[in-house]
Amino acid sequence: MLNGLMKAGSQGESEYTVRPHFISTKTFAAFAYVAAQLGYRYVGHAPGTGATNNPYFSFQRTPDARERAVAAVAAHPGMLHGGPLPGMRPGGGLRPLPEAQPEVDLLYSQMVLDACSRYSRRVLESLLTLLIMGAVFLAFRGYTVDRVLVAGGAWLALFALYLIGLAVTRRRRATHLARLNRAGVEWPPRRTR
Repeated sequence: MLNGLMKAGSQGESEYTVRPHFISTKTFAAFAYVAAQLGYRYVGHAPGTGATNNPYFSFQRTPDARERAVAAVAAHPGMLHGGPLPGMRPGGGLRPLPEAQPEVDLLYSQMVLDACSRYSRRVLESLLTLLIMGAVFLAFRGYTVDRVLVAGGAWLALFALYLIGLAVTRRRRATHLARLNRAGVEWPPRRTR
């Protein structure tokens, strides 16, 4: 991904779009920090992919991108060959240094807010689709009251899990939004062209 980012920067592309393959959102937040040092700031889901299970993420080129990239490469000449990355521990890949950790935490909060915005609508649509499909199948002859009650109970259990997930998502959203507000970060950002 770093090579793709550097290629986008050398070609002067205004946006860099990527589908991360990290296990952890915190690791991707560390990558977003490195991208910012190279002149591309994280701006959220790429348009049209926010509703997918594995969306693309977009980074927008900053006006001083060339200067940032030159300074980062000069300060970390081996970064493209496995050397230390800007703001990351030497030999540690995408593990932030203590001085970079606050900014990485803010990027993590932005990513959590993006994920929270996807939860309720997508999951509720799936639950309602399941309810409608279940009603269609239960309309055929041969289903007993017991089977209808079991199916209804299973759907109610899924709906209860949805409500619990929604409560957790709202709490996480409030926590991370408060962190961004304290830092004076407006999220989601306004896209510029």
